[in-house]
Amino acid sequence: AAVPIGSVVRLTGGGLYLKDRGDTLPFTSKAYDLEVEVPGPFKTSLALFGNHWAYDIPSASDQNYDVTRYGISVRRRF
Repeated sequence: AAVPIGSVVRLTGGGLYLKDRGDTLPFTSKAYDLEVEVPGPFKTSLALFGNHWAYDIPSASDQNYDVTRYGISVRRRF
């Protein structure tokens, strides 16, 4: 979902949570994203973002992951 804050700031985010309780390969998966975008010079925009992804399979722990990432991106629209 995206929400404008005032006339220049845009907040975008989303999330997902899945849990499979099956007998063969139960797992839990999570994904969350958040981004704040503001206009920059020369038809650019600057975005601060954060992402988090996690996947957990209790019976196959070598395939689990938990990742968090933050960054800044510069975008130009033509």
